[in-house]
Amino acid sequence: MTTTKITTAVTHSVTLGVAGYGASLTITSTGSIDAAAIGATALYAPSALGSVRVTNKGGITGGLGATAQYLGGAGGLGADLEGGGRLTNSGTITGGTGGC
Repeated sequence: MTTTKITTAVTHSVTLGVAGYGASLTITSTGSIDAAAIGATALYAPSALGSVRVTNKGGITGGLGATAQYLGGAGGLGADLEGGGRLTNSGTITGGTGGC
């Protein structure tokens, strides 16, 4: 299994199995995933991919919630491994905060 590495800031959601990201991913101490889209999950592994392996030494942050007068939207998940797997974390994983 080839491991994909993220060594810098990625400012969009990452879906394992597409766009060059394999089922094995390492986020180095200088890397991060910061989902920019409102309510977006930062790291997603669809169930069709099966069991994945993720090592996080950097940061994973879900997208912020939408803001609107009298109505706030939920923030996005930090990581969603729908098909299962192993996530080893020595960095940070944070869901996006809700809007207000």
